[in-house]
Amino acid sequence: YHQMDFHDDAAYKDFYALLQRVEKQHGLFGNRIYYLAVMPQHFAFLTKNLADCCIVKQRDDHGNEPWSRLVYEKPFGYDLRSAQEINDNIAQVYDEKQVYRIDHYLGKELVSNIALARFTN
Repeated sequence: YHQMDFHDDAAYKDFYALLQRVEKQHGLFGNRIYYLAVMPQHFAFLTKNLADCCIVKQRDDHGNEPWSRLVYEKPFGYDLRSAQEINDNIAQVYDEKQVYRIDHYLGKELVSNIALARFTN
C-alpha cells in the first residue's frame, strides 16, 4: 500500500523509486498489481501517468519479463459515455488482459483480505 497525491508528478518518481527499493531488498521479480480505488474522473490521469513514468509495464506479453495489472474499482464512469471515455483512455495504453474492473461492493472483501494477508505475514 502506498498513498500519494496522484496529481503531483514528483510523487510518481518517488513511488517508482520505492518500488525498485522494495523489489531489490526482497529479491522480487517485478510482477505488480495496482488497485485503483479512486473516483472515475481520476482514472484517465492515473492510467497515463503510471505508464509515462514506467511504473506500469505497458502491453506485456506474459513472457519472461515482469508483468503489470491494474484493478479499477467501479463506479466506472457516471454514465455510458464517461465509461466509454475511460475505456478508450485505458485501451490507448494497456492491453485488455492487463485490466480488471471490479464492483465497489465486491472489492470490499478483497481489499480486507489483502490487508489481512499483508499484516499476518
